[in-house]
Amino acid sequence: MQSLNFEPFLYVAGIVSLGALAHDSGLGDHIAAGVLSLLPLSAAPDWQVFGMLSGLAMTLGTMITLPGVPAVLTPLAPELANITGWSANAVYMTQVIGFSTVLLPYQAPPLIVGLLMAKLSLREAARICLIMAAASIVLLWPLDYLWWQLLGQI
Repeated sequence: MQSLNFEPFLYVAGIVSLGALAHDSGLGDHIAAGVLSLLPLSAAPDWQVFGMLSGLAMTLGTMITLPGVPAVLTPLAPELANITGWSANAVYMTQVIGFSTVLLPYQAPPLIVGLLMAKLSLREAARICLIMAAASIVLLWPLDYLWWQLLGQI
């Protein structure tokens, strides 16, 4: 037991608890409601709705970490489905797109644990995360949107 490094475990517990804290305190609901009031979801074409909902999940992930995104956005999905005219499943799927796009390493506790255990530079990891996020937004988000259209989800 003395040879174990508990730093990564404490970090993960702290980061994961941020999502629970944001949900239980109502902070996540206030953030989401504020952002939703800024987004013109009802008047936008489907491709913009896709980008806005995925971007909302990605943005919330930077504020409350990725484990907290479903805790905040899932209760809002029926309301978002009514606003957008999409199915609730399509709204849920945009959450996955958003929280799969990691902007910075601190958002994903398993990533940080791996970096700490491997003693890798957080600066390099942040640079790689930003490059991967940009590639995801530019290449994978449009492909995902087209795939969903092909499947009839949107």
